[in-house]
This record gives sequence, C-alpha cells and structure tokens, in this order.
Amino acid sequence: MTRRLLHAALAATMLLAAACQASNLPPGPDGLFSTQGARLAVQGSVSFGDRTAQIAPDALTRLATVTLIDSANRTVATTRTDAAGAFTLLPSAAFAVANGDVFYLDAYKGTRDNAIGADVARLRTILQWTNTGWKSISGPSVVLNPLTTAVAVIQGLVPGSVAATATLGTVSGTTVTTGNGTLNVNWSAVQALVKDLLSKDQDPLARIVYRDAAFRVVTDLAQPLVVENFRGGTFAETQVDPTGRLLLAPPKPTPTNPTSELEVFAASGVAPDSAGAITTDGTYLYVNGWSTWGKNTANNGVLKKIGTGFNGTVRGANYGTLGTAPPNVSISLAYYKGYVYIPMAKQPTQLFRVSVTTGATTIIDLPTTLYAYNQSKITVNAAAPLVTTDGRYFYNVSSTVDASVDRTDNGFTVKILDPEQGFQVVKAYTLDTTSFYNDGLFCDGTYLYMMEWSAAANTARMRRYRLADGVREAEWTYDRVGRSGATSGVYDPDRNLPINGCWDPFNRVFWVGQLANERIHLLRGGNFIPTGTWTSAALDAGSADPHFGRLGWQVSEASTGSKLSFQVRSADTLGALGAATWYGPTSTTDAYTASDTPLNPIHAKHRYLQVRATFGASTDLLTSPTLSRLSVEVLP
Repeated sequence: MTRRLLHAALAATMLLAAACQASNLPPGPDGLFSTQGARLAVQGSVSFGDRTAQIAPDALTRLATVTLIDSANRTVATTRTDAAGAFTLLPSAAFAVANGDVFYLDAYKGTRDNAIGADVARLRTILQWTNTGWKSISGPSVVLNPLTTAVAVIQGLVPGSVAATATLGTVSGTTVTTGNGTLNVNWSAVQALVKDLLSKDQDPLARIVYRDAAFRVVTDLAQPLVVENFRGGTFAETQVDPTGRLLLAPPKPTPTNPTSELEVFAASGVAPDSAGAITTDGTYLYVNGWSTWGKNTANNGVLKKIGTGFNGTVRGANYGTLGTAPPNVSISLAYYKGYVYIPMAKQPTQLFRVSVTTGATTIIDLPTTLYAYNQSKITVNAAAPLVTTDGRYFYNVSSTVDASVDRTDNGFTVKILDPEQGFQVVKAYTLDTTSFYNDGLFCDGTYLYMMEWSAAANTARMRRYRLADGVREAEWTYDRVGRSGATSGVYDPDRNLPINGCWDPFNRVFWVGQLANERIHLLRGGNFIPTGTWTSAALDAGSADPHFGRLGWQVSEASTGSKLSFQVRSADTLGALGAATWYGPTSTTDAYTASDTPLNPIHAKHRYLQVRATFGASTDLLTSPTLSRLSVEVLP
C-alpha cells in the first residue's frame, strides 16, 4: 500500500472510528462503659436499597444515624453506621430494661444538605429485650431495610390488629412469614409504597397513612420530584458523566475522508529510534519506541519531547528529553495531570511515572494487576501492558479473555481505572469473541479503538467499540506494510507501520506513531454534535389528582450560545404516558428556557410526568451545558 493510501486507510480507521465482640465495643453516647451496657448492645446493619434512584449520591448524608426509642418515646441511645451500613449501638450504664420491653429502632439519612423543609430517608424496625438478647422484626439479626419498615408502618398504623410482638421474626430475606392476617395481606403493597417514597426523597413513616381500610400516601407539603442522577431515561446524542450529570455526547468520528489526516511529519531528533508510543499534554508530544522495535540509540528508552504545533510550539520540533528510561520495555504511554505514566513489561502492578515539569521519576504501585497487551494470564515474565487515557480514565486492554491460558486472541479483556481513586478498577468486562494480536489502543471517551495485527492474514485492522455497552460499531482492514520478516529494532524511514498513539483531549485530535521510524500522523477528531435530547423515565407524583408548581433545573456549566430547553408530557396512567403530547409553558410549540417557570396547568391531576431536555447550538463540547438537577414541584 502506498503511503497516501495508508494515510487514507488510517484516517478511516480512526475517524470512523460483623459484628464486634463485647470486649471491643465502644463507650455509649454518654462516654460510659459497663458490662451491663455491653450486654445490652444492639448490633446490626442498615440498607436503604435503591435509595439513590433519583438523587445524586453526594446529596445524601453518607452515614446513617441510628436511634433506639422506648415505648414512652424517649431516646435511649444513638450512634452512626459505618460506610457499609453496619452499626453498634451501646446504651449507657444507667439504661435499665426488663424482659419483654419493646422499643423502636430508627435509622435515617438527611437529604439536600438537610435544607429546611426537606425530608429524611428513614427506616424502622421493632426490638424486644428477651433477657438473653435482642429480637427484632428480622429475628435475632437486626436489620433495617424497606421491608422491616413496611412491617413497622403496618403495626404503627393498625396496632389493634398487629401487636408489636407479632412483628418479631417475621422478615427473612425478601419475604414476610407470619400468621397475622393484616401483615399477610398488606406487607407487599406497603413495601412498594416505602420504596417509592424513598426514591423520591420522602419519609415513608411520615407520609403513609391508613384511610378507608387502605394504606396510601398523602402529600401534605410542596415536595419536588427530583432527578439528580441522569443515568436513567432515553438518550439521543447525550450522555452522563461519572457523577451522573447530563451533557451532550462527545463528537463521533467523521465519515471516510482522506483529508481527515491533517498532516504526517517527522519528529525531529528521534531517528534512528522510532515513535511507536505517544502521549500528550496538549502542548508537547512525549514519544518512545514500541517495545524493542525502533530502539537503536543508547538513550532509546528516554522520552523525547516534541512540539504539537499547538500553544506556541513548532510541530515536530525537538524540545529535548524527559526523565530517565523505565526499568523495562513499554509499548504505551499515558499523560494525566502533569505526569507521563509508563506501564512496563514484567511489572504489571506498577507504573513508571515521569513529571513533565521536572523530569523526576517515581514508581507507582497499583491496587490491581494490569493485563499484558497479548494475554490476560498473569505471569512473572508478562509482556508490557497496553494502557491509554481519554483525559479522565485509564484503559487497559488485552487480546485474550481467558486468564487461565496464554495468548488465545479470543476477544478483549478491558479494565477501566480511575486515577482520582488511586487507580482503582471502576469497571471490567470482555468484548467480542475474536481478536488479533492487539498492538495499539485509543480512547476518546466514547469509543475504544483497537489497532490489531494479524501475521496469518498479513493485514492490520481496527475495530471500534462503544464504551457504554461494548457494542462493536465498525471494523476496517488494510495491508500491513513491511513488518513481515522484519527484525526487532530495525529502523526503516520508508516503512509505513502505524502502531499506537493516543487521543488528545486538549486539542481533540488523534496522534499515531510508527513502529519502524519517527513519522507521526495527525488526524482530525470527530465533529461536534449540534443537538441532543434526553427523556426522563416516568416521574410519579404519588397521587391520583396532583397539582404542580414550578419546573426548575441547575446547570453546572454553560457557554454563550449554548441552549438548554425542556418540554413536559403527562398522563393519568403509565400506559398512556408514551403517547401523550409534549408541552411547553403555554403550548406544544414553545419550551421552558428559564428555571423555576410555572408548569403548564394542562398537567394538573395527571399522576405521571416525563421531562424532555434538549441541548442545542453548542459549538464546543467542553463548554456546553451540564445538567446536574431537575425538579418539578408537587403541591398539596
């Protein structure tokens, strides 16, 4: 293949492309500790279930407060859970209890930073002291969850039919087993009410009532339906960021277009070494050879600093070297917040890190083991890992999915690491059922691009996979040029062997390096998407005849010229919602463009709502609106 055709092919590929022992128990709330207090300690766990369905995790108090309340409504003791929900509640030395005494145990978390008028998420169980220990709704193992809360609600609202002691030991797992008819008939329906209220930031113990021989929800305050986690709903050219905020999707690759390759140039001062591995901080390229290929000088493992042509640099110009060579060979580089990270052969639990300002080098220990580029089996002499970044996360991919064998090339194993969490793995999965020998890896935040080589077919191919769900969207093949029969380390200025590189999130372009020489390809990124929409899941007002106040939202970022607008549709039933008409504040042809605008009266007495957000007229994804909160007031 000629250089021109290879450039075009490459452009096409890239751009289409538990409990504590008594001796260890802490003091009680008053600071006292006694054998009696330790004997009466309550140990258990709190689980709010799907409590965070409509609220951002950081808007919910991290730890739950647990309170023991006696039959005279006096607080006996209080404590907090740990992050996993476990707790040990220790009454003071002055606490006296008799066999058979009954207590309530509540757990709650504040929402909305405990703002005035906000509800709390509250759970409940019932306890009884038996002289030998505590017994609860969930038996001797004390658990507070939506199901124990449902049983406690039923007992509290119809105590004449359900004695407190009749609830003890009735909950096991996800079911209620009891001979009490009132509990039997109602526990499932009341649990559904509890879960629904918790998902809308409302306290089930305050809002469920028993009227006309039925359990129901009353809305006695203006209470918004709130969405702060936008992972649900329907997306069209929109996406959520890692915190659940909504924004336009990143640009998609352009159609096949040879002019997508902006330039191919030689990195000055690199030859006779090659530039097979590349990363960038947006101003400089940091280049190195791919494994031992194209490494022919004494300092071949040292990073070379090359101008990008952006931010006042001269494209291709040599700006010196950076740091020292890593202890072992590498095939990929990744830049993140002032450092170049280099994964190394035989050291799969470490990254070699180089400061781009001082050149200082350090070894970073990882909490996970990186896969070698050609195997997911972990061995002492493992080959170098293949790692890249989209500017936020690190991605590690091998071309083998069976960790018990070596190099089967039967699909891709993917790890996504978060450098903000000490490189913890935030997602791991496998892709596809076949793969070639995978040499290169790119990620632009929307897609993974695998650059593969096949010795048998004497071809190279690139596949593009959606990050969101792993679906392969496209595949291209092109002839290899000159690798067959070549010797490791041979420098050849005439070969065109694109091997690896990076996505540049600062300038939104791709850089691709060569296996056998110092030429670098500069390719366009995708086009910015001008518009996108997101449609919420059904929002339940919790009442058959609600009235609504204002539609409001919060935008984290906005740029001049960017537009964000909303329409709402409503219906009496879920089944009718999908065919309902979309309305703005006055008609079907306008939209809500200012937060806290009164909702169109046409939606009154419709229990179910959907909100559609439209992003438009963005010329720069980095400054387009980012929606962090959406609310609809529900009036009494």
